[in-house]
Amino acid sequence: MGCPLMQNRRGHVARCRGSHMSRPRSGALQGGGACAAVRRGCLVAAMMHPAPMPPALLRPATPHDLPAITRLIGQAFGPYRVLIGRDPAPIKADHAAHVARREVEVLQAEAGLIAVLIHYADGADWHLDTVAVDPAHAGAGHGKRLIAHAEARARAEGCARITLYTNEKMRANRVMYPRLGYAETGRSITDGFARIHYAKPN
Repeated sequence: MGCPLMQNRRGHVARCRGSHMSRPRSGALQGGGACAAVRRGCLVAAMMHPAPMPPALLRPATPHDLPAITRLIGQAFGPYRVLIGRDPAPIKADHAAHVARREVEVLQAEAGLIAVLIHYADGADWHLDTVAVDPAHAGAGHGKRLIAHAEARARAEGCARITLYTNEKMRANRVMYPRLGYAETGRSITDGFARIHYAKPN
């Protein structure tokens, strides 16, 4: 028969080495008994850990999400104002129109939205318009998850390639996209923004 488990005040789980234990005195399980059990040869196994947080849910955006979408994109791209000298294009975009055309998906965590993806068909191509991650959740792989999702969507839609562009001042993007298989296809000045265009065969 398996050995019983005991728990002390600090949350440790104690497992007895033997197959039998003497009956503890009244109140023994409320701390003192556990310590005595350890002295009798019980092993403190491990601290109890909280259950892991569930992964963020990727879902289509709704008009109800618009305030959070606008706020998150502003937080993600706001630091580039100084480098570019004006609001980056994603901040000034018509987010309501994108949502109405069903071009926006969001990552929903328990605390709220943590990332935004805007992508859509552009002729024979699939265009990756915006990937924005809440700075408080940066570095956790959410951006790459959204890009991989967009690429899978492009394949499902039968698009020949995926296109995107980034501002030439956004050096982190210029490093990341080639690493993900995107090749530079050209440069342009659009609405005063200096852009580098990329594409990836699908």
